[in-house]
Amino acid sequence: MNGLHFFFGLGAFLSPFLVAQVVGVAGGYRWAYWALAAFAALVGLRMLIMSGSPHPAQAHNKETAQYSQGPVSYALVISAMLFLFFYVGAEITFGGWLYTYAVTLNLASAAGAAYLTSAFWAAFTVGRLISIPAATRFTPKQVILAALFSCLTILALGSSFRVPA
Repeated sequence: MNGLHFFFGLGAFLSPFLVAQVVGVAGGYRWAYWALAAFAALVGLRMLIMSGSPHPAQAHNKETAQYSQGPVSYALVISAMLFLFFYVGAEITFGGWLYTYAVTLNLASAAGAAYLTSAFWAAFTVGRLISIPAATRFTPKQVILAALFSCLTILALGSSFRVPA
């Protein structure tokens, strides 16, 4: 999953970077859109012509069989769903807000704001890349506690800074 999200982040990094490259060209946004659409179409076509999906190996021991059976905790599923809904919404909103903030306050040009957004997603992607070996070394509980503590610490540090009006 971490590898999958790393590639999501890589795409989120490259998209604004591409927009920043073509924003000065006549019809720049249109070219960026069509370039990304063509790339997505090529990937989609490749997936359509791929051979059959691999089948998971069947578990024959009692340890793994116990995880595949039993009642589903709908409260847990709904809680996880809501958490991910708001989490992804927050990260996408912040990525879009960076661009708007930089352009609205004349802190950067349209291309500079796109580079800023791209830098945000690059940092996000590096974090996801680092999380791949961390997930193999530490237990999920340790990773979640470290992530929660880190987020709260960064929020506390960020709220202590005042921006002059």
